[in-house]
Amino acid sequence: MDAFVRSLITGQEEMILDAEITRKNITNGQKTLDVTARQTERSQYGFVLLMNENYVLYGDDEYVIKNLTQNTKGRRTIKTFTAEHRFYEDLISMHIYDQLTGTYSLQQLCDFALAGTVYSVQINMDGLDNSVEVENFGDDNSSALFQSAIEKFGCEYEINGKMFTIAKELSRHTDNQFRYLMNAQDPQMQIDTTSLCTYIRGYGKQNEDGSYVTTAEYTSPLAQTYGIRHAAPVRDERFTQYDNLLAYIKAQLTDSIPITITLTALQLESLGVQDVRKGDYCWVTLDPFGIDLELRVSEVDDYNTGKSPSYTFGVLQRKAEDVLAGLSANAASFATLDKTVAQTLLIANTLNNTSIRIGEKVGEIND
Repeated sequence: MDAFVRSLITGQEEMILDAEITRKNITNGQKTLDVTARQTERSQYGFVLLMNENYVLYGDDEYVIKNLTQNTKGRRTIKTFTAEHRFYEDLISMHIYDQLTGTYSLQQLCDFALAGTVYSVQINMDGLDNSVEVENFGDDNSSALFQSAIEKFGCEYEINGKMFTIAKELSRHTDNQFRYLMNAQDPQMQIDTTSLCTYIRGYGKQNEDGSYVTTAEYTSPLAQTYGIRHAAPVRDERFTQYDNLLAYIKAQLTDSIPITITLTALQLESLGVQDVRKGDYCWVTLDPFGIDLELRVSEVDDYNTGKSPSYTFGVLQRKAEDVLAGLSANAASFATLDKTVAQTLLIANTLNNTSIRIGEKVGEIND
């Protein structure tokens, strides 16, 4: 795929040659380019335009150059930079001064957030609430307001050109298969407990005497394994009912163990796997990890050099009670291992024979 650079000031446009480009496309809507460009005789016209804030045109999208570094290798100059999709800068630069309070649809909130920009939305409402209540929604940049609207409705988006496509989940269910030692190379599995919490308190509307109309607390079953790890308490005047507050704080608690799986796909065409997109569900069999699951592609990294694309998958594990049961049943076989290593292997072991569909970049072992 050809890439071009356009000057912000003069509008001059030149082809980018002798460059390696990695495009990252993630289910949270993020699109970026990582570029390494070399100054050669044939690339010099485009090379000189590679500078901060100029635009890179790649596919149907425009990106803005950020974080540019120059260095030399022998007598040759090399520029390395990251370019963010242009919509980030366009929306951050626009401020919405008005505010909304009341009940609004997703279309109304998006139109409000994107007012005055060149961007529009196309929404699939299947599985989404018809409306939500908002208070003082506004007086912020368009990017923050658009992200807030997406979060309030619990949906996903992707950007192509100047159009946002929004849905509960942007995905397809396919028969594509990735198998270790066949068309999947260098698989990696990462398990992250950095943000793990197992206990949270919530405080609702406060009375004039300082007491609360309702309070709630919740302890995750994962506390049996990892102990009590306090999350920041929730204080929200909207809540006057215990059940509603309890449900809310449970949703806010990060009592989960994110897992990501990354691999490089090989020989896709010869195996009939030719059209794999971000958001697709595919079957993944990785014998070293004991994994044979239908997983969702949460990130696609492709390259302008002809190198095979790299896919990141998310895994959603069974409920915490089932995970803990699996840990207990297998604990004896790992008794002689280092505790941290044993926990990691046990968690991976419980993944086997599970097939669940998800909608996040990383799956989570949820209560």
